[in-house]
Order: sequence, then C-alpha cells, then structure tokens
Amino acid sequence: MCEFFSCIATKDGKILFCEDDSHEETIKRANLKDNSHDFVRIEYTPEMGLRVDAQSIPEWYERSAHRIEDGVKKLYQNVAPAWEDYEKINAPALEDYEKINAQALEDYEKINAQALEDYEKIKAQARGDYKKINAQAWEDYKKINAPAWEDYEKIKAQAGEDYKKIKAQAWEDYEKINAPALEDYEKIKAQAWEDYKKINAQAWGDYEKIKAQARGDYKKINAQAWGDYEKINAPALEDYKKINAPAWEDYEKINAQALEDYKKIKAQALEDYKKIKAQALEDYKSRLQQIEGYVGA
Repeated sequence: MCEFFSCIATKDGKILFCEDDSHEETIKRANLKDNSHDFVRIEYTPEMGLRVDAQSIPEWYERSAHRIEDGVKKLYQNVAPAWEDYEKINAPALEDYEKINAQALEDYEKINAQALEDYEKIKAQARGDYKKINAQAWEDYKKINAPAWEDYEKIKAQAGEDYKKIKAQAWEDYEKINAPALEDYEKIKAQAWEDYKKINAQAWGDYEKIKAQARGDYKKINAQAWGDYEKINAPALEDYKKINAPAWEDYEKINAQALEDYKKIKAQALEDYKKIKAQALEDYKSRLQQIEGYVGA
C-alpha cells in the first residue's frame, strides 16, 4: 500500500513522482516496464523513514543508496509544503461535505422513521380489528362444531355398543351349540361358525351404516358452520387489506420523496466538494510541475 511520500528511483539516477502519490501511476506515466529491475518503489515519511517496496533490492540501488535516500528526502521537503496547502483546502471541503451528507441522511431517516411509525399504527389497528372479528367468528364456529362432533361420537359409541352386544350374543349361541356336540364337533361347529359370521357381518354392516349416517350428519353441520365462519372472516380480511394497502402506499410515497431529497442534497454537496478538490488539485499540480522529477499525465 502506498504511503505519502511515494516515488520511483530509476537505475539511471532519476527520482520520479506524481501528484497521485501512486507508484503505479508514476510507472505508467514514465512508460516504465513493471517487471523491470531498472527501478524500485520507495515510500518515505519523516516519522517512519525510507522504505524500499521490493522483494529484493537490486545491486545498483545498494551502490547508490545514500545518494538516492538523500535525493528522496530533499524531494519530499520540496513537495511537502504544496501537499500541506492542498490538504488545507481539501480536508475542510471534505469535512463540510460529510457534515452536509450526514445531516441530510439524518433528516431522511427521521422522515422515514415517522412515516413507517404512522404506517405501523394504521396497520396494527386494522390488524387488531380483523383479529377481533376473526376470533369471534372462530368461537361461533367452534360452538356449532363441538356439539355436532359430540353427537357424532355418541351415536358412533352407541352403535359400537349395540354391535358388541349382538356379537357377544351370537358368540354365546355359538358356544352353546359347540360345547355339548363334541362328537359331531366339526360339523356343528362349522355350521355354528357360519351362523356366527352371518350375524356378525349383519351387525357390523348395521354399525357401519349408523356410523356413516352420523358422520354424514356431522359433516353437513360442520360444513355449514365453516361456511358461516368464512363468510364473516373473508370480508373482515378484505377490509384489513383495503386499509393496509393505501397506508403502505402512503408510506412508500413519503419515503421515496424523502430519499429523493436526500440524494439531491448529497449530490449537490458532493459536486461542490469535487469542484473545490479539483481546483486545489490543479494548484497542487502546478506547484509540483516546478519540481524536478515530476511526471505529468
């Protein structure tokens, strides 16, 4: 990374620099080959001293190190006053730009925050109203659904009990016939088993019919109750959407305008800063052009 002051020392004894304070820009302007060993990158500050920015230092530099270092220090002393004058103009201009930008951003954020807060209040109220209507409709649905389900369960349970009684009696009859007829066991048992299966099948069929009818009745009641719930819930949800949509649209308009105002203020402030900086840079370059080793664009 380049630090002030940056320059290039060449094998033929020149010390080159430019206002950009960039090694690469100086190399480019001087038409030097970047993979050449005929120059080295140098960084210098009075506090840190001189540093050669290279993986290995060429022999020609080591032979002339004292002369090059003295030349760099002298060049720095010539360039530093011009740089300080440039910074005196540029630094406060940049500070002014940052202050204007910060204030404009703060104003935008205040407008945006207030607009968002207003939107959230409208949204919360509309959402609260919807929830109340929805909750009541759901309670009404549950009141209708719960006893209908309870009736279905009772009918189903009773049909189950009736089936078990018929089944138990049929089994008892089967056992009565099966027990005393041991010698004709297989014949009697088979017939008794067939009789049992017929009775059981009929009883199970009756149970399924009763259960199916009860289930159908429950579904009808439940469907009607759910339909009533949906009728109440759907318009309530639509009302919420109608309130929320324009509220969000209003927020978007306020936010967009505030953002546009912020961008204009920032752009103008940046433009003013660029003009001041450009003029200061031109003055700085004019002074550098009077110093030996300067490489112009």
